Amino acid sequence: MNFIKLYFCIVLSGLSLMIIYKSFFIDIKVSTYSISDNKINKIPLLKLLSKQIEIVNEKRKNTELCDFWTKEFFKNQIRLTKESMDKYCEEL
Repeated sequence: MNFIKLYFCIVLSGLSLMIIYKSFFIDIKVSTYSISDNKINKIPLLKLLSKQIEIVNEKRKNTELCDFWTKEFFKNQIRLTKESMDKYCEEL
């Protein structure tokens, strides 16, 4: 009889821990609000972060390309490398 009580006690404590874990860590939806056209639009935080990461990666890529073409232009001083340098460095 004591083993059955112990079994139910363990099962109930496990279920209660699972419910607490699910309610605190899984079901929380973090979002931010932006105001546009006098409306409040709900934007999920992950989408906002992924857009910011894409913007940062794009800027980093353009900076690297600008640096590359600038080095190539100063090595060779060819019109084609000058055009490429201007193209990528203009966006910065």
